[in-house]
Amino acid sequence: FFEKVISDFYKSDSFQKLAIRTRKDYTGYQKVITDAFGKMRPNAIEPHHVRMFMDLLAKRRGTIDKPANATANRNKACLQKICSWALQQGKVKINPCVGVEKCEENKRTRYINDYEYKAIYDHAVPSCKVAMEISYLCMARIGDVVSLTVRDVLEEGLFIEQGKTGKKQIKQWSERLAQAVKNARLLPQKQGIATTFLISKPDGSKYAVRSIQAQYETAKKLAKVDGCTFHDLKAKGVSDFDGTLSEKQDAAGHTTAAQTAAYDRKIKIVRAVK
Repeated sequence: FFEKVISDFYKSDSFQKLAIRTRKDYTGYQKVITDAFGKMRPNAIEPHHVRMFMDLLAKRRGTIDKPANATANRNKACLQKICSWALQQGKVKINPCVGVEKCEENKRTRYINDYEYKAIYDHAVPSCKVAMEISYLCMARIGDVVSLTVRDVLEEGLFIEQGKTGKKQIKQWSERLAQAVKNARLLPQKQGIATTFLISKPDGSKYAVRSIQAQYETAKKLAKVDGCTFHDLKAKGVSDFDGTLSEKQDAAGHTTAAQTAAYDRKIKIVRAVK
């Protein structure tokens, strides 16, 4: 049965070679995919089964007005990776995901302007302020920000390894970034506690992503700013970065220009016809 193929994939070197963030995401998709396809014969799975799986998942995880298309697409990407591995191992004859179109997703276009950013920042608690600044200035995901350690503070800048792509970068010091790191070191700590994390709780432990997100949501409500997420701070950073699309891509650590373009959300000011 296909559940054995799925299990073998998660034990394989191919799975272990994936980026940390991807492995974490794929582990979360394993049960859903196993429940849907586990009892089928590997070569009995066809493209129309994959299509049905995606459509049903989008409906069940979403609402009538707003199906969870992104969730369906991510589960399909995981299934496609499993089948690609299985094809190369001779466990299946075709990859049934190939040719199956993604569910249409509404791309985010929300740009946080400077006034909104300052309003949220002014209402945030110290740990959230630091996380906001590093995420924005370094164009970094929240998961990568909370994982920063004191060892990542280098003479040349702040070292960040992206959990999603594995890209390693050193973000050069600016006065504002240096101040954010200084503020991180001023976060309250219990007496006698030594921590390895740059942004840490008073007991020295690491902040969970959801904890910083909750702090951000509270600050956002107090600031009366709607429609933006913590992840939109990365998009603000990409949008505000002064450079060409190629330069923005390099600074953001994206693998493709299309990814960068999706994060570049500031409305462009262009010359009118003379």
